[in-house]
Amino acid sequence: MKTYIQNEQGAALILILFLIVFLSIVGLSMLTQTTYSQKTIAQHASVEREFYLLEGAIDLFLDDVEKDEAQPFYMFKDFLTEEKVFREYDIAKETIEMRIASNLLENNEKEETIKAHVTASLKGEPTIHRELTLHASKHKEIVGRYFGQGAAINFIGGNLNAERQQVEVGSEDIIQITEPQFDSVWNKYNSKNTDFGGLTVFRHTNLRQSSLTIKENEVYVVDKLTLRGNDRITVNGLLIVKEIDLNGTPTLVVNTGVISKHFELLPGNPLRVTGDVNGIPCDLLNDTKLDCNKVRPGHVTVEYGEEWDYDEEVVSYRTLRTRD
Repeated sequence: MKTYIQNEQGAALILILFLIVFLSIVGLSMLTQTTYSQKTIAQHASVEREFYLLEGAIDLFLDDVEKDEAQPFYMFKDFLTEEKVFREYDIAKETIEMRIASNLLENNEKEETIKAHVTASLKGEPTIHRELTLHASKHKEIVGRYFGQGAAINFIGGNLNAERQQVEVGSEDIIQITEPQFDSVWNKYNSKNTDFGGLTVFRHTNLRQSSLTIKENEVYVVDKLTLRGNDRITVNGLLIVKEIDLNGTPTLVVNTGVISKHFELLPGNPLRVTGDVNGIPCDLLNDTKLDCNKVRPGHVTVEYGEEWDYDEEVVSYRTLRTRD
C-alpha cells in the first residue's frame, strides 16, 4: 500500500511539470505575439509619420514651383541632363530631400513640354518615398485659325463647343476669330457704303424673329440677335453678329457661315447648331483682315502670337516602399 501511494505522488509531480511547461509555452507565445504586434504598430506609425512628412514637403515644393507661372518650365529644364537634388525641406526635425529628373515630351517652335519626375524621401535611410509626375509647357497662343473649304471659310468667335450634343457641325468648322479681324468685317458692312456688288445688306441693332432665312445674296449685320423658344434662323448668306442672346430651344441652321464676336455656349445651353456649313464665299471678305484666298482648300492655317504662355499640371502621385 505504501508503494502505491509513492507512485501516485510521482504521477502528480509529472502532471505538474507538464502543466508548467505548457503554460510557459503559451505565455512565451503570447509574449512573442504581443511584442510582434507592438513592433508592427510602431512600424506602421513610423511609416505613417514618414508619409505625412513627405506630403508636407511636396506641398512646400508645389508652393515654390507655382510662385511664378513660367518658373516650373525653366526649373524643370535644368534637370534634363540627370537626376539631381532640387531642394531639402526641414520638417519636425527631419530633412526631406526632393530630387528631380526631366525629359522633353514636345519641342518645336510653337511649343515645348517637359515631363518632370519628382521624388520625395527622408534623407538618410528612408522607408518609403513619394513620387509625383508633372508636365510643364510653354506655348505660343493661337490668335486665329483659318479653314479653307474650296473658296469659302467660316469664322466663329467665342466659346462654341462642338463636342456638345446640340452642336452638330464639325469642330473643324468652328474657327476662332480675333477682335481686330471681326471689327474689320463689321466695319466693312456697317459703313455708309451702299454698293456691295449686288448684295443686300440689312442692319439691325436688335433682331428677334421666330423664323428667318438669310438668302444667298443677303448680309445681316446685327448688334444683338435674340433667339427664344422654338425660333429658327437659317443662314444661306452671311450673318455678322456681335452678340447672341439665347433662351428656350432655338435652332441655328448654318449652311454658309456666321461671323460672330461673342458666340458663347455654356453648359446646358439649349441652342441647336446644325447645317451644311459650306463656308463664306471669299469675295464677301475682300478688304477685310480675313483673307481666305491664301488658304488652300481643306486645310487649316494657324496664326500664332509672339508671346509665350506657360502651363503646369500634376499628372500622377504614388507611394513606394524604399526597402523591406
